[in-house]
Amino acid sequence: MGACASSIAPSGWVDVSWYYTSSCGTGSFTPNAHTIKQLAGYPVGTTTLACGSSIAPPGWVDVSWYYTSSCGTGSFTPNARTIKRIY
Repeated sequence: MGACASSIAPSGWVDVSWYYTSSCGTGSFTPNAHTIKQLAGYPVGTTTLACGSSIAPPGWVDVSWYYTSSCGTGSFTPNARTIKRIY
């Protein structure tokens, strides 16, 4: 599901990528929209990517941090993480 950057991921969802789209405004071509993923229903032990711009929901923990261009542009500072469902 895609949404403009002005909206935050609802509870139980995480950002999984950032991109530019003219439908969310024009200008600098910097990421202004994000794809979000609902995490409800995944079994314990599941791992998935989450951009650093979102908070892991209850029952999920950070496993590792890394850089990926899909979570934004700029420096190579870690901007994404693998999260794991623990309950």
